[in-house]
Amino acid sequence: MRVNAVAPGPIWTPLNPIGGKPEGIPDFGKDTPMGRAGQPNEVAPAFLFLACDDASYMTGQVLHPNGGTVVNGCGRNFLLFGEIFPIDGVKSQPFLPLRQMHH
Repeated sequence: MRVNAVAPGPIWTPLNPIGGKPEGIPDFGKDTPMGRAGQPNEVAPAFLFLACDDASYMTGQVLHPNGGTVVNGCGRNFLLFGEIFPIDGVKSQPFLPLRQMHH
């Protein structure tokens, strides 16, 4: 069983102007080392990689397409794919893709 995640940084989508604070749009993503928000096409390959055979030797990893911010552990937003496997190894619980938001 493999469990991996993608924890994107600030990503520009058409919903950004209506989903947050309009006054913050000009500065969205400028606090990343790359100085800008990412585009969806810059994040999608991370999901594709984890879904294909090229990632067959990866487990317990979090990919961070986030503009260069160094992250130890999970980022603010992360998506998990696979099964929950408790540390004690007693029971595995299948789940659908899960999105958690931490503020």
